[in-house]
Amino acid sequence: MKHRTVLIDHNMTSFATRQIVIAQTAGERLKKVRLGSNLSLDGIAKQIGIRKAYLESIECGQYSDLPGEVYAVEFIKSYSRFLRLSSEEVVAMYQQERAQGAHAIRKKGNDYGRRLWAGLSSYAGTFLIGRFALVVLVLGMATGSAWAVSWYTRPPQLEIFSPRTYHVVNGRTIVVSGRVQPGTRVFLNDYPMPVDEGGVFREEMSIPEGSSLFKVSAIDKKGRKSEQFRAVAASGGYVAGVHVTRTIE
Repeated sequence: MKHRTVLIDHNMTSFATRQIVIAQTAGERLKKVRLGSNLSLDGIAKQIGIRKAYLESIECGQYSDLPGEVYAVEFIKSYSRFLRLSSEEVVAMYQQERAQGAHAIRKKGNDYGRRLWAGLSSYAGTFLIGRFALVVLVLGMATGSAWAVSWYTRPPQLEIFSPRTYHVVNGRTIVVSGRVQPGTRVFLNDYPMPVDEGGVFREEMSIPEGSSLFKVSAIDKKGRKSEQFRAVAASGGYVAGVHVTRTIE
């Protein structure tokens, strides 16, 4: 695209002229060659298998209407080859346009950010002390509320001494023991276990040969619940019946 500029020299009776060449966009170049070849977008779209709307977006520089960067480059390459243009050169023009556009957007955003910061700084300078106090108060209230919610919803403490998470025992007798906060109830596979005043629980029991899965639950006075699981494998042997208080099947 060319524009003609007239330069006037007031000290001379004649006029001097010169041509200023404005760089074409990738889309403008493609459109110019297409029109010069007397080709329609409908015909080209059918030939190269690209929607007419996408070709129109390329010619108008509306790249945001394309389905993505990868597709945009491939569409431009196909369009350029069809018009017997250098696809690498046209794609390079397109990529330069995109880079310049991104730079302009970043610059505009930076300018806006600086103006916004300057305005906020001026406003904050007037009301700094009051605003700071308000922020501290709000943060304090939010922190206190979060701590209160966390404390109220926090599950009760449950510490298991025995068995280990994955435990193998030689025989069929096992001891389940641990500690909770005083006043907390403890259940083994949903059956209650005795807990002393200090929160310590201990019970010896027999288990079937093979693998068993135990669930130990602790429920405090507020109804909050903690659970832990233990997998135990019994490798055989006999139950020491005189020491067993419960049999888990």
